Amino acid sequence: MYPRSSPTPAVRRALRVAIAVAAIAALSSCAQTNAPVDVGGPATRAIWKHKDPLMRALADARATDRDLFLAELRSTDGSFPSVYWNGDDDPASLGLEDGGAVIYNLVDAGDEASFQGIIATGTEVDPAVYTCFQATVRFERGVVVDWSSDHEAGQPDEHCAAEIVDVLSENAQAAPFSAFAG
Repeated sequence: MYPRSSPTPAVRRALRVAIAVAAIAALSSCAQTNAPVDVGGPATRAIWKHKDPLMRALADARATDRDLFLAELRSTDGSFPSVYWNGDDDPASLGLEDGGAVIYNLVDAGDEASFQGIIATGTEVDPAVYTCFQATVRFERGVVVDWSSDHEAGQPDEHCAAEIVDVLSENAQAAPFSAFAG
């Protein structure tokens, strides 16, 4: 065994500084997402403006042909009340500065498909607010039979694509999807 030696005073000071810098960096990176989010009033109305049509379209999709539904979900032409992001295109081209809904991470697994989504207020609300969710659509005999959403995500930004969040305004704040239920 080797004898243990204690660090020199200079090494101890350097370690303390490094720990302090790491703590400050960790706390400052959390400040944006952990700040209280005002989900009442203008933020709620701005989210609902995009959330409600999307949720209605999902609910109205029952009995829709599976392939037609998946094609509509992947649309970028406005035929569905969201825009599809394939993960490759520039997220700045999604138009979220005006608010909206974006669907991404679509996984087609035969009898069901899952996807994630983000809904943002855009610059209509200051600071901008966004919320993310995950949904699953079930198919039977080639048609949509049901869909469900993860309304109780563990963290407000649990299902958010970092690339999309990065194009939102600098002070944009995440809110839990359940905050906009109703």
